[in-house]
Amino acid sequence: MDYGTFAFFPIGENFESLIVYTPHFFDRYQERFLKDSSLEKSKVMQEFFINNSTAHPVRIGNEKYPDFTFMSSKDGVQLGVTLPSGVLEVRTFLSQEQLKNDQINIDKNNYNELQKFLIEKYGTDVLLQ
Repeated sequence: MDYGTFAFFPIGENFESLIVYTPHFFDRYQERFLKDSSLEKSKVMQEFFINNSTAHPVRIGNEKYPDFTFMSSKDGVQLGVTLPSGVLEVRTFLSQEQLKNDQINIDKNNYNELQKFLIEKYGTDVLLQ
């Protein structure tokens, strides 16, 4: 059985955690941001990581999804859950245009925090441009 292609992205100063991007995530990125169904999956993944190598996760769990995690990045928002192991499983992608209500404010505040972090740590937010 073919489950599709996953991507694994180590994070942290000493790579102490991991982000797992699901095949569904890349399907949504292709559909909602790239808007080009002819691209090979490897090209979709390449485009995503070239343009979104920096993201800022924030847990905004609710009653139904207590470990729901929201990550702002250059091209849009990545949504997923933090698993009990600490691994962040990113399940879907929303473009800026798809954000609604509170999501807009969360994204704006989260993106500002990401810019602030990059400037403090690296002296620039060039990774977001």
